[in-house]
Amino acid sequence: MGAWGTGLYSDDTTCEVRDEFKAHLEAGLNHAAAEKAILERFADVLSEHEVACLVYFALADAEWKFGCLSDHVKRRARELLEAGGDVRYWEEDSPSDAKSRARTLAALSARLAAEQPALKHVKVKVDRPLRKQINSPVGSVFGLPLPGGGTAALKFVGLRPVGKVAQAVFRVLPWRGVGTPSAAALEAISDQAVLVSDHHEFSILMDGRKNPTAYLLETDVVLGHTSPLDYSRWVAIGIDTLPQQVQDALARR
Repeated sequence: MGAWGTGLYSDDTTCEVRDEFKAHLEAGLNHAAAEKAILERFADVLSEHEVACLVYFALADAEWKFGCLSDHVKRRARELLEAGGDVRYWEEDSPSDAKSRARTLAALSARLAAEQPALKHVKVKVDRPLRKQINSPVGSVFGLPLPGGGTAALKFVGLRPVGKVAQAVFRVLPWRGVGTPSAAALEAISDQAVLVSDHHEFSILMDGRKNPTAYLLETDVVLGHTSPLDYSRWVAIGIDTLPQQVQDALARR
């Protein structure tokens, strides 16, 4: 039956309804909009009696506990309860648990008949924006000092959400020289990338440093064209090994 017990919230569907109803309220929806969102999500399967029982029982219980049980949900839940709910499915699939399920539904019926609690206000959760590692424009070029001398050119190509941080993603351009590169030297190769650790794109892992540019040389170069990030070719590389890996990658070209 897809349930692990006879309790009201002993299956995936009822747990999802309860949790999503609360999540909608925390996202700022009012009670009516949260109810509408739940019913629209399950609209295609509410014609199935067993599913309708699970959805309306959980939604009615959740709304009752928040003090916002609507007439429609209360009426539909009570209709299903008066028709025996889903006990017959338990009698078919797990006869020894049918009486326990009937007691669960009887308790729900009694609760819905009682006066519901006062309206419970839910604090809206405000998602904080991701902390950006760098605020440079996409296309900015940085120099990476190499262990054998000289500098490589790294192009900032975008931000990748990782946890609470928007990590900076770079590509190594096919250039190596002294000092930092000029825009003229890079314009023709602005969208090319050198494979590093068999990946085109990478983020820099640092030991306690929040800004990867602390290890890089800033330039005034901003290249206009940048193809979209390819997460399938992305890897995180530690700053302690990155210079050598980039040097080796450039040497293999």
